[in-house]
Amino acid sequence: MRRALRLGLLVLAACSGGIKTPETIPVAPGVLPAIPAAIAPPVVDTSAKPAAGGGEAGPALVAADWPLTQRVKSVAGEHAMVVTSHPLASDVGVDILRRGGNAVDAAVAVAFALSVVHPVAGNIGGGGFMVIRTRDDTVRTLDFREAAPSGATRSMYVDSAGNVLASSLTGPLSVGVPGTVAGLFEAHRRFGRLPWKALVAPAVLLARDGHVLDGVRSRQIGREAERLARFPASRAQFLVNGEVPPAGTRFVQSDLARTLQLIADSGSQVFYHGSIAELIV
Repeated sequence: MRRALRLGLLVLAACSGGIKTPETIPVAPGVLPAIPAAIAPPVVDTSAKPAAGGGEAGPALVAADWPLTQRVKSVAGEHAMVVTSHPLASDVGVDILRRGGNAVDAAVAVAFALSVVHPVAGNIGGGGFMVIRTRDDTVRTLDFREAAPSGATRSMYVDSAGNVLASSLTGPLSVGVPGTVAGLFEAHRRFGRLPWKALVAPAVLLARDGHVLDGVRSRQIGREAERLARFPASRAQFLVNGEVPPAGTRFVQSDLARTLQLIADSGSQVFYHGSIAELIV
């Protein structure tokens, strides 16, 4: 396998839905190869190409029988790579790296951007994990999955016969206390390089100015349209005159932009103890 991607891997898994204090779990050094200092992210196409001197083409990095081969092409970065579920979020991550940010900075910025353009893959109402490998080969894990509220009980989601209640699936009782904002803030505090505000700013712009809705997101909203229509706030944000916005719609999220701006200006505590928390509770 080509040694094309040589920056340490950082994996951010965001999940829908709270907060316990983020934890770090050190792993013994020497598990992974050393990380070079360079982080500039040039990207090259690694599809099979004729070899120098007219020889046969080298093998592609992606198997020809992979189902997505006809829709995507393999690429490799000499120093870094950003891979997300939405091109606008990927652009945000690449821009952060080019401005001198490290992998954690890029992951934090990408997570906030995804909360705007593809929230099923990352959102401030959920939680997640982050695995970070530093230059000395130390591997640490942040756990910021959502947690049950302090007032939750073992039986609050089932009736007397043990059947699951609808309130466990839709509405305020169906979500945990979000961990994403606290987890991303902690990751930046411990490992980030650029200012916190600079990492949240791209997401603020995407929410405030809007982005063009793609077919995937339009269909996702369509699948949840009935539930979104039950609540005035979600109906006003996600539906247009009660209808699912089609692909190509410029999707503006002003309330989310204001929320993200408060987080950018004040850090994570405003989300849990400040004006945002008061609005949620």
